[in-house]
Amino acid sequence: MGADQKTVLSTPAPSTSPPLLDYDVQLVPDGERLSILAKFPAGISGQWLVESPAQPFVQAVEVSFDQGRTFHSEGLAASRGITRDTRQLCEQQGCWARYSFLLAAAATQLNSRTTAIEWDDSFVAPASSWLLRPRAVPSGAGSRFRVSTADSHTFVTGTLRSSAEPTAYEAPIPRGFFAPYSAFGRLRVRSLDIGHAKLTIAFLSNTAAENERHYLDWIDRSAQAIAKYYGQFPVSDLLVLMRASPYFGTQMGIGGTSVLLGMDHRLSRAAILSDWVAAHEMVHVAFPSVARRKRWASEGLATYVESVARCQAGQISRQQLWSLLIEKLPLGQPGETSAGLNHTRTWASTYWGGALFWFVADLKLLSATEGQIGLREVLQTLVARNFNATRAVPLTTILKEADDWLERPLLLPLYEQHAHHPTPVDLESLWNELGIRRAAEKLAFDPGAPRAEHRCHIENGRGCPQ
Repeated sequence: MGADQKTVLSTPAPSTSPPLLDYDVQLVPDGERLSILAKFPAGISGQWLVESPAQPFVQAVEVSFDQGRTFHSEGLAASRGITRDTRQLCEQQGCWARYSFLLAAAATQLNSRTTAIEWDDSFVAPASSWLLRPRAVPSGAGSRFRVSTADSHTFVTGTLRSSAEPTAYEAPIPRGFFAPYSAFGRLRVRSLDIGHAKLTIAFLSNTAAENERHYLDWIDRSAQAIAKYYGQFPVSDLLVLMRASPYFGTQMGIGGTSVLLGMDHRLSRAAILSDWVAAHEMVHVAFPSVARRKRWASEGLATYVESVARCQAGQISRQQLWSLLIEKLPLGQPGETSAGLNHTRTWASTYWGGALFWFVADLKLLSATEGQIGLREVLQTLVARNFNATRAVPLTTILKEADDWLERPLLLPLYEQHAHHPTPVDLESLWNELGIRRAAEKLAFDPGAPRAEHRCHIENGRGCPQ
């Protein structure tokens, strides 16, 4: 276990040469406001903005055209204070800007996990909420930022460290993204090594001290299951923000990745260790961000793989795995008004319709390769090729990459069918072919069933014992 840290660094990311937008960020001593100095090079244009809900909390913007020697005021709020003349001059010759971001006010008023939220003495807000940037930036543009805090406060972020400047963080600026989570406050920071990967765990201040060991063991146990399934932990660095309640889990980030977890502190150690949420979010870490209407693919994958990975790691039994799938996969069947997964956005279709797609994909892959390659092997290949949550990639690009590796069109045609058309699955026939029989109190497994080997491959990643 690592000791408490003031600044948490991560494995270097490829440098943007040079980064187009550069920031120095200071958390003022009272911990409620950020003072930020930004350097914008020539060639960028458009309205200056942060994520739209946080825009009113950007205040006191000043601009300099002489490398920061003199500044003139542009008004109180960036949303209405930056004049067109100033923006045009900045586009022509570059400029410096300094401003304040009202962190505490944004967190208390927005109360949003994706923009800014307060928990006790800590504020959670991704850099996309407080790094002011022009709307129009060239493709591939990058940002680099440094953060300083008073001794009583700590800063952590899921954004990757700059390879060119070890004390800075660096990421690309794709359009329409949320950066990984960042947190400011009186945090307790620990670390876990999962193979060659480093997990940084920041406990927000109200986390019950007596449960910290349970939470760390839960995160470690979940990460080990995901690393076993993927052949390695899917990213080199992951920030985990942990609090005692309420119960939830979310993953976020481009240019790095992060997970925000909440766990009921009243639960027993056994209940905490057996929970699925951390593993679910870590599967998200292993898959690129996709368009919102295709969210079923990422949520469905996390729903399906989380339980399979925990079974393969010996954390749940095959009885538990198949009982769960037999009970829940029917929820993902298309209804009478369904129009394909891309066009149906109910909870059931997003999570269990997506899980049903990946279950069918797993079986299709195993059938086409005589049991040699299933979904696990495809996902291992994608992760090895840097397809993970640090990037935004179109879903069809991901599936084509897999099909190219397989040297046959398997996943893209399956996607086209399920995404655009209601596609019922004959689950009862599949259970029979897999050799899963419903007995009085528990399931029975037939080793002589036509697709018993495929069932065993899903359960243990290998095949049925001889």
